[in-house]
Amino acid sequence: GRSTWPVPPTMGTPRLTAGARLAGVAAALLAAWAGPIRAAQPPPPRVLLVSIDSLRADHLPFHGYPRQTAPFLQGLARRPGATLYLRATAVSPSCHPSHVTLLTGLYPQQVGTLACGEDLLVRHGDLQDEDDQAALHALQAELRRKPRPLVRQRVSAVMNWLKIPRRTRLVAPFLQERGFQTAAFVSIWTLEARFGYGRGFDLYADELSEYYGPRSLSWLLRDRLGSQRRTPAAETVERAIAALDDLDPERPFFLFLHLADTHVPYATGGAGFDGEAPEIREAVEAARRQRYAPGAWEAARRRLGPQEDSLLDRYDASILATDGQLGRFLAALQERGLHEGLAVIVTADPGDSFGQHRRQSGLRQGRPFLEHSLYVWEETQHVPLLVIDPRRSGPARVEEANVSHVDILPTLLALVGIPPQDLGAGPLPGQDVSSPALQQRPAFFMTFGRGRPGILKDFAMDYPEFIGYRLGDLKFFVDKARFKAPREGRCFLYDLALDPDERDNLCPEAGSAAAARHRQILVDWYDRTLATRSRQEIPRARREQRREP
Repeated sequence: GRSTWPVPPTMGTPRLTAGARLAGVAAALLAAWAGPIRAAQPPPPRVLLVSIDSLRADHLPFHGYPRQTAPFLQGLARRPGATLYLRATAVSPSCHPSHVTLLTGLYPQQVGTLACGEDLLVRHGDLQDEDDQAALHALQAELRRKPRPLVRQRVSAVMNWLKIPRRTRLVAPFLQERGFQTAAFVSIWTLEARFGYGRGFDLYADELSEYYGPRSLSWLLRDRLGSQRRTPAAETVERAIAALDDLDPERPFFLFLHLADTHVPYATGGAGFDGEAPEIREAVEAARRQRYAPGAWEAARRRLGPQEDSLLDRYDASILATDGQLGRFLAALQERGLHEGLAVIVTADPGDSFGQHRRQSGLRQGRPFLEHSLYVWEETQHVPLLVIDPRRSGPARVEEANVSHVDILPTLLALVGIPPQDLGAGPLPGQDVSSPALQQRPAFFMTFGRGRPGILKDFAMDYPEFIGYRLGDLKFFVDKARFKAPREGRCFLYDLALDPDERDNLCPEAGSAAAARHRQILVDWYDRTLATRSRQEIPRARREQRREP
């Protein structure tokens, strides 16, 4: 249910490094947002969508974390018109499918986006567009003739099949057609305009300044191919602030801001917790001892280097730094008077894993699982969602209904007064979470594979595919490849109220009536979404014409 936002306990004071100072300055500026707007005349519709990469909800103070990692966001969550959603679920543990949903309002399988952005090989059957299928078939034949195809143009062509299909209706061109100014500022390569995200934006700033992958040869080749690159949050925000001066304050605008310092390897921007109260530090350490196996840290050090004293401290510091940069951007909006009537949505794509669970199969079975994309434990699926609704002047609220990425676009449109059905993509599967009529519904999620050849994918590399849902505190997921077969595949069932760390699998026998009921919910949902796939058929004559050399 809804309630007034509680006053949090004292969290202690982190050291006033760069990120913390920014957060403090921005938090002070929240006073200007403390009450309802009283402009001489209503400002035009304005909306800001913020995606913070790999930000898991349980490392934020307003989700019970004992450390103050996000002072600005906590202040924002307490202002009038704010609603914090405690049970927000990502549609995927991968960046690309999740962002596709954020900007289309559709599940990834409805769009046809079934792979994460870094896959260099995909299967013929994964592609929905006939032109792409034909092109993939031709390129696979070429690869067979040249066994070592380390040619930029060829591999980039494969990566281009990860584009959002041309037929898909995105929110930016839709708002642009209605007079909105549109601008996006992104920080990681999987959101580059080449994948289709730039459609409909007057400005799409995707210049990426640094390579963030490991320094091994195979990863450096990815750098040559344009992957594993990002821009620090401070640079992204600097570009975004500079662009604010080009906005016409008399016209509506839609801004999309994506920050990636919280993506591995975590960038702290000088933020840290050296001045933290001893009792807060002990609470943090006690929570870690209860949740994480010691072997997880050794795995992290092998990946990130021996200088990594504490992976979680570094992650927390990256959140603090990002929080400060977000506050800096909202302060710049306020300085220009662009905060009046501004709707704000803050979320994450997936979260991130730190060895809380272990790999379930493959050659690395039993090793701690780090990062995201493969599994659907709560550390990747439970994401923050905060909505600031300028139409509402009442006190901040907390909402416990299950919500999902798929609900964000209907909410965004409602905040600027546009019915979701006007998008023209057919009925959207999500709901407006700002509505008083918010319904308790299952929040569905899937993994979407990594596109490797079958023997590597299934046995050596451990790239599982899961499909599942959360309803209240019940969470159920199974192997996607077999979820319609009542007696096959792995099965997972958790009561998150009693077992928030998902250690006690309650799933009954695969063939039981109880398991069949859970599976049937997934089957009905999946079949329903595929029946409403976003597809605009291209006349055969045009397809043939495009295939001509």
